[in-house]
Amino acid sequence: MILRNQVQAMPCAPRAIVGRLRVVLRSPSGLVVARRQAHNAVLRSGAEMLAAMFRGEAGAAPTGFAVGLSDEPPAPPFDPTPPVVLRPDNTQGILRPAAALAADAMTVSVLAEEMLVRVAVRATLPADAGVSPDGPEVAVDIAEACLGVLAPDGQSLSRIYNRVVFDAVPKTALHELALFWEVDFPYGA
Repeated sequence: MILRNQVQAMPCAPRAIVGRLRVVLRSPSGLVVARRQAHNAVLRSGAEMLAAMFRGEAGAAPTGFAVGLSDEPPAPPFDPTPPVVLRPDNTQGILRPAAALAADAMTVSVLAEEMLVRVAVRATLPADAGVSPDGPEVAVDIAEACLGVLAPDGQSLSRIYNRVVFDAVPKTALHELALFWEVDFPYGA
């Protein structure tokens, strides 16, 4: 029995932020060379970035992205480790792994039927970025990507929101790499 002025708690299943990434590798002619899809892991630093945005902190919103060589999936405690740019022998494995997000890179839409707000992020790693130090024709096996705040030097991320690993794509200086993130924020009870 519910007494006057009491509210009955309605049970509800918790809903989490869910993200995913599509990766498309294109040749200079625009031909699709490889496609990948993977799920996103929000890192502890990503949750901290969201909290900072709620506080109105300047510099908390994602402004860049980076790619790397590691295919090791994110795992607890989900610390903000940067993308791997060194080979196992500690030599440089990838050059210019980071880039700025374009001003129009993010769109926000409301999916009322699913009770979600979706943020879509479109990023393009140009042909001259994410390349091998061994020459423009040598492929780099890119297997991870992160969104975050681009560092002042433009070569890395100073804050990392998420990390996604996927089956490696072999990128050379002839290829453009397009990355498409979708992050769904649930709302409602």
